[in-house]
Amino acid sequence: MGIDLSNSLVTGTSNRKNSITSGNSAGRKEPNQEFFQMCLLSFKMNNQDLDEVMNLDQKALYHKCAEQEKKQFFEFQDWISKEVNKIRFKKVYNKNKKNLADQRRERGGMNGIKLVKQFKVYHDYFKEEPE
Repeated sequence: MGIDLSNSLVTGTSNRKNSITSGNSAGRKEPNQEFFQMCLLSFKMNNQDLDEVMNLDQKALYHKCAEQEKKQFFEFQDWISKEVNKIRFKKVYNKNKKNLADQRRERGGMNGIKLVKQFKVYHDYFKEEPE
């Protein structure tokens, strides 16, 4: 048919210009960074109820994930999931902490201890039966 690709598949070369690996001169991002951005976008779309997730900085997270923690592209999704879960759990923790503090104030500062004023014994199991 006129095109012989067998040599280019073995050596890894082709007749087209390598626009992806030629320093990204066309303004295209690094492929791993694009993939990370798409993964993060999917998490943002699934967690629209959390403003903290919607305001995440893609560049800072990519730097932390890929450059500081040296994660490979196939680990991006799990890493982002853990970061989003940290945010969600922190928000729930702070909400529960506030609710607990409000409950303690309502009780008069007894730290969950309620004094018993009246105590009735309906049946004494330890009392010996009369013979």
